[in-house]
Amino acid sequence: LTMPAEYKRPDGSSVFTRPGENRYSHPRLLDAEQRLLSANENTGAPHVPEYVARRLANTPQQSTRALGPVRLADDQVSAVVTIATSGHHLDVLVGPAGTGKTTTLRALRAAWETQYGRGSVLGLAPSATSAHELSAALSIGCENTAKWIYETSGRGAEQRTTVLAGLEQRLALTTDPDALRSIQSARTPLLAEQARWRLTAGQLLIVDEASLAGTLVLDDLRQQAAAAGAKVLLVGDHRQLSSVDAGGAFGLLAERGRCSELRSLWRFRNRWEAGATRRLRLGDPAVLEDYEEHGRLKSGSAEVMIEAAYLGWQASEREAQSAVLVAADTHTVDALNARAHEDRVLAGLVSPEVFPLGLDGSRGEVGVGDRVVTRRNNRSLAVPGHGHVRNGSLWDVVATMPDG
Repeated sequence: LTMPAEYKRPDGSSVFTRPGENRYSHPRLLDAEQRLLSANENTGAPHVPEYVARRLANTPQQSTRALGPVRLADDQVSAVVTIATSGHHLDVLVGPAGTGKTTTLRALRAAWETQYGRGSVLGLAPSATSAHELSAALSIGCENTAKWIYETSGRGAEQRTTVLAGLEQRLALTTDPDALRSIQSARTPLLAEQARWRLTAGQLLIVDEASLAGTLVLDDLRQQAAAAGAKVLLVGDHRQLSSVDAGGAFGLLAERGRCSELRSLWRFRNRWEAGATRRLRLGDPAVLEDYEEHGRLKSGSAEVMIEAAYLGWQASEREAQSAVLVAADTHTVDALNARAHEDRVLAGLVSPEVFPLGLDGSRGEVGVGDRVVTRRNNRSLAVPGHGHVRNGSLWDVVATMPDG
């Protein structure tokens, strides 16, 4: 078709094409997506006999919300049996909030460890906080994906390999007993560290919140598992937040690949909330009327809503409840941070002595007693003349003795 001149911009493009909406990709990403789809179809990975998986899936599991063990629902049992017995190199579990994902994974872990032994299930998650929660919920070793990649195929692994190669070379050329002992002493912890960051045959690698993991990260994990004779399970919800990296692979697998999905909702006390959250997840704007009817929506000017959010956070803090303030722009974040800092200084919870801190584009000042939430996996965060205690991505600033 020929576009009439009156519908063309000066550069010749159509006025009906909105700038910035073109989508681009790269052969490297497309290839990675294809490998993930193939792993989702190909068999030959470790698996559990059906009678073992079914028996453990029908054994009552401890629930995070029930007072005692609970029996899995039909969709949870089906997910455990399907994933444990499939033999696919990569499986996908779609678990929307409130569907008993953790309880399901506990049963899966029990079935897998019955077949392959204790420690045969490992966990990863895109954030340190999520990894910590997964570890506590399933009683398994967990790490965040950035750290795992760094230590297995990134700079950490490269540096250890280089040092070990140098030690091996020295070992081959040395006959002095003292030098040999010294070299062996240096090799032993490095070899142990290498083994710590290596998958082994028969392991199940669970990647939680996989929708937040980049496509290349997921492909790297797939490759590591395939090389080791292990299996990967991606867990998440493709209708929630996606990766800040080049991502979308989890959504692609959920919509075009083979996946198990949990559908029964258990988290809500009110029946209307279960139906409403399903509609909200699917993007039905009419569901907002339900939330309005039940008094769950609050509106007002930006100033009024920021004030309400801050007072709500402050009330939670007074009651020793965990709460996070979320704002849409850095300017508002800085203003809320400054106000919280000043109020905590007046309350005697934070030292009045401050020092500048610039993280993730946010600028401000912190003192001893402040808490800093970071958006990056930065395990070497330090401040001049002070130290820190890490808890996931939450940092508590503490005083330390000055050097010397």
